[in-house]
Amino acid sequence: MKVKEIIDYYYCPVAETIEVSFRMKGDPETQMREAEFDLSTTKDYGYFILDSDYPESKEFLYEYEEDTDELVLGDEPNFNEIRVDTVELRNFLNEFYGEDETNLPDLVPF
Repeated sequence: MKVKEIIDYYYCPVAETIEVSFRMKGDPETQMREAEFDLSTTKDYGYFILDSDYPESKEFLYEYEEDTDELVLGDEPNFNEIRVDTVELRNFLNEFYGEDETNLPDLVPF
């Protein structure tokens, strides 16, 4: 069974957990599933769902300046802004629940 869509998610930086509401293929449109994971669990599976988890994201970005035909150092990225990579999150959910579908959370009204 595959994840059809991620409805919503919430990352808690203090507890380092992510709560996610999602729907599997075959689930009714009026219901969803909810689960909570430690980020260590996602990393154990090889999925880095936070953009800040990638070391290369901490490098300065160069921008092409058309007027001078040069690469110039761009603005320093804002690392305080935490973004969740929903593609990675979806892939993690597919693998996590693909191994044992009996662990799927129950459906709840949407």
